[in-house]
Amino acid sequence: MDKFVYPQGYALIAGVDEVGRGPLVGAVVTAAVILDPNNPIEGLADSKKLSEKKRLLLAEEIKQKALAWALGRAEPHEIDELNILHASMLAMERAVKHLKIQPHFVLVDGNRIPPNLSIPAQAVVKGDALVAEISAASILAKVARDQEMLELDQQYPQYAFAQHKGYPTKLHLEKITEFGLDARSFAGVRIAAVGTKTAAAIRELGITPELLPSPTQQNAAGLVEVFPEYDEDLDPVGRVLLPRADIATDVLVDGLANLGWEVEDIVAYRTVRAAPPSAEIRDMIKSGGFDAVCFTSSSTVRNLVGIAGKPHQRTIIACIGPMAAATARELGLRVDVQPEIAGVDELVDALAEHVAGLRAAGQLPPPRKKRRSRKAKTQ
Repeated sequence: MDKFVYPQGYALIAGVDEVGRGPLVGAVVTAAVILDPNNPIEGLADSKKLSEKKRLLLAEEIKQKALAWALGRAEPHEIDELNILHASMLAMERAVKHLKIQPHFVLVDGNRIPPNLSIPAQAVVKGDALVAEISAASILAKVARDQEMLELDQQYPQYAFAQHKGYPTKLHLEKITEFGLDARSFAGVRIAAVGTKTAAAIRELGITPELLPSPTQQNAAGLVEVFPEYDEDLDPVGRVLLPRADIATDVLVDGLANLGWEVEDIVAYRTVRAAPPSAEIRDMIKSGGFDAVCFTSSSTVRNLVGIAGKPHQRTIIACIGPMAAATARELGLRVDVQPEIAGVDELVDALAEHVAGLRAAGQLPPPRKKRRSRKAKTQ
């Protein structure tokens, strides 16, 4: 690396660079790095001149040895609103702001200094080849953005993002001509689903959900657990659209609000409580005429108890997940079965396993004294 004369009198100097001003797709990603002079890193150079393998190795070494590093970004809608230059400046400011240690001076790749930096700074033309800190920032930004393109490639393999990384290559332009553009897909809108069933329905519409709760907690509370906190720098819009049923609980709304998001919840469909079953069925529910009851949602628990009453104590109560189980307990029911992973198949398997265990231990509930009368067959 050529000799660069550093500004004097500053103990902590950060380098900042961007990746993504040329592509047609995705965010501008930036990085800021403060290197440790007592822990040098060999091989730093302009990220564009390094192999992918070398970039990945250096990126890990930078993260381990740097005094501080951080990423920033400007989303596609910000690029459209501000233009690519000003969006890049904004993303650089965000990267510097997110450093856990604030630098005394910033070296910026290019010929412009971000206007809202509150720290002394200097623009360095071809800085990614001259300044170690800028080279390190270039590598981190490049690796981070390439990873985003690999993830986008998994969602939309027909566009070959893993190959062209969003740049307007001949291959990319051919793919756009062949498949067209989905404006929603490339506009920074992210999709979350409460569970695998919802995710599957979304995928059938050609949309890939990016955020799912863990397999063992596929409900509103589980989605809140994995939902990121709102960051005004990384999430400038700050709003979440939540389509839901009219009888849905406020667990998700309250959880997202506590994370700092503005939630716009709309009623996407209405649930109409069914008419009460016949007197004979109601009697069977209350007197133990059914060996088991399977609840597949919290609302199902409330509706059944509301229109038919509570199942008899001898009846095995099986709930698909923690929300349904919590509602059952709230209504005074004993929950016997709850699968580790919320799903209909898993619920059936868990119920069968529970019954097999009771049978083996000789603990199956005694048969109901009064059986439901069978209707005579007509010839």
